[in-house]
Amino acid sequence: MTDVNEGAAGDTAETVAPRLSEAKRAFGGVTVLESEEEPRDPAEQAHLLELYASSFKNIAEGEVIKGTVLKVSDSEVVVDVGYKSEGVIALSEFYDEAGEAPIQPGDLVEVLLERTEDREGHIVLSREK
Repeated sequence: MTDVNEGAAGDTAETVAPRLSEAKRAFGGVTVLESEEEPRDPAEQAHLLELYASSFKNIAEGEVIKGTVLKVSDSEVVVDVGYKSEGVIALSEFYDEAGEAPIQPGDLVEVLLERTEDREGHIVLSREK
């Protein structure tokens, strides 16, 4: 398909407009542009889809998993365990004997997966159980 902006040598608005109108009629009034992206090899496409699917962890309720602390607030700790959403754990579950919670963003922690989703869409994790 010819790019209307570039056109062929000698094209004018009078010669391009009828071709554009004809193309719009052929595609139900929608202007269709050709993609400049190279077509993907089917084997490469299958490989990319396999990599994408394997990037999701398949975790089960009751399993102890490792996660990375993303955020620590006054009342809760947000942990990424590689699932579709983060988990939230009460800060009190991280308190030591002195009543301190020596936890910071970036720390690696082991947690128990209680449920895969709560009302807010977070996974339910526990540190104490």
